[in-house]
Amino acid sequence: MKYLVLVILLFLPISLIGQSTVKFSFYDHCTNSVIALWYEMTLLDEGATSISAKDSILSVEPGIYSVIVWRENEDFNSPFYFSILIGNDKTYNDTIQLPRISCWYEKVLNSQKWEYRYCSRICDGNEVDYYVNGSKWIEGTFNNGKPKGKIKYYDEDGTLIKIDIYNRNGYKTTKFNDYIRYIKNN
Repeated sequence: MKYLVLVILLFLPISLIGQSTVKFSFYDHCTNSVIALWYEMTLLDEGATSISAKDSILSVEPGIYSVIVWRENEDFNSPFYFSILIGNDKTYNDTIQLPRISCWYEKVLNSQKWEYRYCSRICDGNEVDYYVNGSKWIEGTFNNGKPKGKIKYYDEDGTLIKIDIYNRNGYKTTKFNDYIRYIKNN
């Protein structure tokens, strides 16, 4: 038994080499508060390893991660996606800014009900949301929560990165403006 404990103690530090720690909190502009939400991090490699957390510190290996965050209310939920490059032996204790404009999906199984909201208000007419630095984040026209025509997304430098084009039936086509370069550099 002593040898088993000794072997475990010898190999434990080796398994932690190269690991980084991550803890995200989220700033909700609609309530002007920092909140703890569940999020899932998926390492974008051959194995696509996923881990979930809420208000916890995670140990993760280096790489590019896709992160999804879920906001909820009684009837709807809203995903928010971002990517992050995690380096070796670093600590990431970040507060992520959540957008005011987001798409909300009904929680009922197989429901087709969804709508865009600016905070709790259903989007109607021309809507714009901004990053903290004042640059545009999203811009588009909506009719009772449904997008009409083009919805444009920008990075924090004001560069157009993606356009979602909706037809009259609500079907979406997405055009990326050098999105792969954007993901790699951001």
